[in-house]
Amino acid sequence: MMKTWRTLAAVATLSTVVLVTAGTAHAQNCVPGIQEAFQKHQEVYMTLVDALNPEKANLEARLKAMVDQATYELLLTDARTLADSIANGRVLITVPDGTVVLDTARPDDPNNQLPAGNSFKHFKDKTVNENHNSRVAVFDAQQYPCGWGLETKFSTSDDQREVYAATRLGDHLDSEGTARISTKQ
Repeated sequence: MMKTWRTLAAVATLSTVVLVTAGTAHAQNCVPGIQEAFQKHQEVYMTLVDALNPEKANLEARLKAMVDQATYELLLTDARTLADSIANGRVLITVPDGTVVLDTARPDDPNNQLPAGNSFKHFKDKTVNENHNSRVAVFDAQQYPCGWGLETKFSTSDDQREVYAATRLGDHLDSEGTARISTKQ
């Protein structure tokens, strides 16, 4: 019964439609088709949403408080813990313009010895990873009021399917950034 309730709550969260005016026009709260996409890969999306949702407020607070390497490492540690909580997990956090703050698939590089990696300096230099503002899940989480985005794609670089769920950290049109969690299948 609890699993059914969680599923219904997640689908409702990801597919709410809001009335703009009294029956004459509708604005979709989430990207069109998100409910259908969610249902196609419901089990894996539920795993991702169930892992990410409880950590959302903490990640937002850590991102907002990040001002130096020490505060960056607090956010990175929490992201790594979240990524490790699911099989083949990866967490990527961006600021609203898509600049990558951290990517748990990248090596930690607190002394900035590598051309790309996780450190406050790499974030400031925009060398953690390429900008993710055009990634479907990240873009949808920022663009739509519901604050969620989903994506499933096949990676030609490692011949695996990767499933992503992203959530906006903060308010619509006034966010701190986006947290995206994924798993390879």
